[in-house]
Amino acid sequence: MEERLEKTRDSAAPEQPIRCLANILVVANQQDACIRELTQCVTAHGYCIEAEDDIAEAIRRVQEHKFEVIVLDTATSGIRPERAVGILRGLDPQAKIVVKSTYNTKELEAEIRKARVYYYHLDCFGIEELKMAVLSALQGVAPGPQVSTKEVKTMQTKGKILIVDDDADFVEINKRVLETNGYQTAVAYNPEEAWATLSTWQPDLIMLDVMMPTGTEGFHFAYRLRADTQYRHIPVLMVTHINQVAEFRFSPETDGDFLPVEDFIEKPVRPEELVRRVESLLAKARTNPWQKVNTYQGMGLKKQS
Repeated sequence: MEERLEKTRDSAAPEQPIRCLANILVVANQQDACIRELTQCVTAHGYCIEAEDDIAEAIRRVQEHKFEVIVLDTATSGIRPERAVGILRGLDPQAKIVVKSTYNTKELEAEIRKARVYYYHLDCFGIEELKMAVLSALQGVAPGPQVSTKEVKTMQTKGKILIVDDDADFVEINKRVLETNGYQTAVAYNPEEAWATLSTWQPDLIMLDVMMPTGTEGFHFAYRLRADTQYRHIPVLMVTHINQVAEFRFSPETDGDFLPVEDFIEKPVRPEELVRRVESLLAKARTNPWQKVNTYQGMGLKKQS
């Protein structure tokens, strides 16, 4: 009997260690439903996760181990979130930090973005956007096995988008959102760079900021684009926060002659809303290309009543 058991043990195949694609540290309340769903998502893709609900202990772990991605919930007690981000960034400048928060203030957002986090997620954006941000960060570390060559080829054909904005953080976040959803992107931080890009890389759509940096460059770029026979057909999605910092209100529907763009969206932009607007504009452009030539040379904005 013992001899048969020994032979069975000898003949049994040795256990193979689970291959983890990357190390992720999640600093959050593990009972949070969003965190549980995020954990299930990334582990299903083959990534390894460590969890900690104490920020001081999380800092100790980062001192001792290498983490490619760190997810930090601002609700974690112990240290102010902006301070925690600064410490984590100082310990490992290469780690991609995703900050999750149930609330937002201008002061908090400014401090967190100053530390150049990979993604700043508000819970109102939805769990799917958080999962997308984390998986996007992980794809830069090790390619996920769930994406096939056929799928990548399909993603690369969805459209080309030129992002024209002088806010580097905004550009980086939305560039990754678009690329994760299958779009090719190019970036220009001012209108001059945008025109240089157009000469060698013609996009299917342009995302255009208004205030670069003084407040009118975006408008003038749009006018110039519409006057150019080579580029006037390219749809423009104007993305800005000018309505929040100036006493003006405008939109393509009411100010079409003054604002020659197809659509307008205010910052901050929810990722799912950005993707929805982009998809809608590209669909319209394919069936009904923009034909209007705007010849207005001035500026027209409606002051808020």
